[in-house]
Amino acid sequence: MQSIRWRLVLTYFLIIVLTLGLIGVYITNSMQQYTLNQKKIQTLSQANVIAGYISQYQDLSSESINYLLEQQQVASNCRVLMLDCDAKVTYDSNNGLMQNKFMPTKGILEAIDGNNNSDKMTNADGELIVWAAVPMIKNKTVTGVIYYQASAEDTADFMSQIWATMVMLAVLVSILIGVVSFVMAGLITAPITELTKELDQLTAEYNETK
Repeated sequence: MQSIRWRLVLTYFLIIVLTLGLIGVYITNSMQQYTLNQKKIQTLSQANVIAGYISQYQDLSSESINYLLEQQQVASNCRVLMLDCDAKVTYDSNNGLMQNKFMPTKGILEAIDGNNNSDKMTNADGELIVWAAVPMIKNKTVTGVIYYQASAEDTADFMSQIWATMVMLAVLVSILIGVVSFVMAGLITAPITELTKELDQLTAEYNETK
């Protein structure tokens, strides 16, 4: 009877834990996708604001553009690049690191064609980045592109905390499930155990009467 009881405990435990695990993974992935999508929307919105503002002063020096970006309150962990219609970088807020270099990426080429786009990527340092490329438009003509990068490490840290919390809850719930499964298995096997005892007793009494 003990072997049946432990088999029932293990069966209940595995079924419930696997179900909860799948639900937890689904919820975590959904939350991560949602937070990243919100970050993309924010990045795209900020890029459009900068593009609309900078397009009026496209021929200014880097120092002047730095000043204009300060007026837009661009965060220090963000990066702004301005490109012409040949995908050549004419301004880089990161100390001009990419200035005069070409960046014919798919996102930038689509922006040159007049389309907004945004996505995530991981940089060389392993940092999660969300970027947006939007056209600068003046007199209904695309005059260049604003490429805007924002760190998404806060999102990654938030999801790490969520995942750690989910793991802790999973451990606690697994322990609770184990206890409940053991009790339930005991309740299920109790009548069988009792019946077995009675049958054994009847068998013993029958053997004594022989």
